[in-house]
Amino acid sequence: MIRHHYEYTWATPWTSSPDRRHTARASYRIPGPDGFGRVRLEVRSRADGTATVSPAAIASCTSADLRRSATTLTWAGAGEVNLVPYQGHGYPSAGLLAARLSDVDDWELTCRDDVIVRAPGGEGIDEDPDAPVPTVVASLS
Repeated sequence: MIRHHYEYTWATPWTSSPDRRHTARASYRIPGPDGFGRVRLEVRSRADGTATVSPAAIASCTSADLRRSATTLTWAGAGEVNLVPYQGHGYPSAGLLAARLSDVDDWELTCRDDVIVRAPGGEGIDEDPDAPVPTVVASLS
């Protein structure tokens, strides 16, 4: 984790479109400071390798939930691929990343983000190395 600057990253395997001209995958990462994942939908041409990448959408915050989201990556014909970014924690499926091939062979991207997260505000905690460590007492009843 230190080597990756405390960010978790994972990408699904590439999946082929029905006509095999394109491949798509979901690329996830969990950065700081809010701990929620971000996902991008990537679509790549098999002919020349050019890729189109969607804007990032909010994803869940555990690897199990990211994998659940990844199962929603589906092709709807040769020119449309969809992904639900947020799956899990009892919350209904939320958001949509979609790529549709236009008439001029350009990918039109849709990023509908239904989940809103806020990072804690302020300057953070002022650490004082000389501050006393509080005593914690617990008892079992």
